[in-house]
Amino acid sequence: MGSSGTGFIVSPYLVSIDDTVVDDWALRRAPLAGQGMFYDLLAMRLVVTSREDKRQLERLRRNPGEVAALAVASPETFQRLATREVLLPESEAFRRHRYTCVEIEINRHCNFRCSFCPVEAAPKPKAFMSPELYALVVDRVREYGAPSISLNHYSEPTLDPTLLERVRLAKEHGLQVRLHTNASLLNAEKIRALAEFGNIHLVINLPSVDRAEYERITGAKLFDRVLANLRTIHEHGLPARLSINSPRESADENVRRINEMFATMFGDSVAWPTDNRAGLLQKEEYAAEVEHLGLLSGCTYALNQLNIAHDGKVFLCCQDFNQEYVFGDIRQQSLREIAESDRMVQLRRWIFGHEKPPERFICSQCSWTTSLKAEPGPLNVGSDARRTQRLPRAGSHPMPPWPIAWAVEAPRVEASAG
Repeated sequence: MGSSGTGFIVSPYLVSIDDTVVDDWALRRAPLAGQGMFYDLLAMRLVVTSREDKRQLERLRRNPGEVAALAVASPETFQRLATREVLLPESEAFRRHRYTCVEIEINRHCNFRCSFCPVEAAPKPKAFMSPELYALVVDRVREYGAPSISLNHYSEPTLDPTLLERVRLAKEHGLQVRLHTNASLLNAEKIRALAEFGNIHLVINLPSVDRAEYERITGAKLFDRVLANLRTIHEHGLPARLSINSPRESADENVRRINEMFATMFGDSVAWPTDNRAGLLQKEEYAAEVEHLGLLSGCTYALNQLNIAHDGKVFLCCQDFNQEYVFGDIRQQSLREIAESDRMVQLRRWIFGHEKPPERFICSQCSWTTSLKAEPGPLNVGSDARRTQRLPRAGSHPMPPWPIAWAVEAPRVEASAG
């Protein structure tokens, strides 16, 4: 899209909040009645504008060249929106970052060959992150201020014989740990130890509770062991949820059966529409082929998560199976230096729709984003607001306690409104 002419652009991290949600919340917070609203994904705040400003910002996001005209025609409006950081200096916008999770590849290999995973066709050789490098990584994460880590990248972390020591070190650094696992290699002793640490949450791959289908999908004959471990996990109170990746035609039935069996233990399962793995998963039964033309609408993964390989290289995201988009090395740089590097800035300019990405760019083939629509309409970041932003629906939730940035004159009750 290029520069706006003023050096300012509309923040690429804004999501329009639907009017029905505004009206629903207005019943709870009268000062918001009749206003426009955005959620700022980077600053994690509610931005309150006028309805006119909202429509104008939605247009300017798609037409940044018109920001200069706004600055001339309505300098007060321009200044007000810039002061509230709804309009951002272009030179600054793509150097901003706020990572909440760092995904660490503590090992490379997996004992399953799931049909929805690139590992089925291209298993990686056995390798582990050294204890010394891992200690440096968690120190870098603490220094940066991200609250959590995930110990995966297309691998099975329970294959790591030092897993408990790694979780213990993360706890000493004040970090929460997310562990994506197939649960086949856990046992009562490990489960008890993980539960006692108190800083870990499991996401367990359970594609089916039909033995034959489970074995077909995973390529493993460990069904009974996994079910037994699930019961032990529940008995020890280890926080966990179930993740279902199923062929599309059987997904609804699998979700129903899994929830009937396990909802009282783990709550309703998380049934993600299976990713196309940025073009690597070319199986129509799981995911359709994706090709986004032109500018991209952004991605919440790119906002929230950094990925570190077992050798210390920092790469784009969890969809980058082959770790092709490297933009730093944790052995030589801090996370902040990497996040603000020129390479990372360029990637954000492509991902968040400021410049057309190169041909065959990984995000242009990924189901977690979409093309930036040229026509007027609400702003979104990513492919599906219901899935990526998890914003409340009208009538379903009280208004979250987000801080409020008033891009209009704040009412006198501002303090009580957030």
